[in-house]
Amino acid sequence: MKRTSMIALASLGLMLAVSSPSLAQHPHGGNPHGGNPCTDLSAHTEARITFLHSKLAITTAQESAFGSYATAIRAASQNVASVCASLPAAAPSAFPDKFDYHLKLMAAHVQQMTAMSAPNRAFYNALTPAQQSILDNMRGHGPKN
Repeated sequence: MKRTSMIALASLGLMLAVSSPSLAQHPHGGNPHGGNPCTDLSAHTEARITFLHSKLAITTAQESAFGSYATAIRAASQNVASVCASLPAAAPSAFPDKFDYHLKLMAAHVQQMTAMSAPNRAFYNALTPAQQSILDNMRGHGPKN
């Protein structure tokens, strides 16, 4: 195994070991950004879409681009929803199982982000400079501001 891969795995292991008390408090192992990444995923996705539409003040001329972007967000979220549905209701207590559990969630999120790369860029390019600035200054990718 490459040195960087070993370091990454060791870092994840340390993160899980250190955070295990907080992980045990959440049904799906918790989410460091608040909430459970598997709870109400569809509702969270729709709230994020609604938030972006409102926060960016999408114009009539931008509705088509935004509609395409919203469709891409929903489609990319389906993979995470599928992984969430395949996981047990609570994170396993054994360290190796907990590690695998979180690895599955991380892989689903990487796949989601990869799927959103081109739609993010296309949508961003359809925005005005002022809207781009708003998006540039948002924390994360959802209704957090």
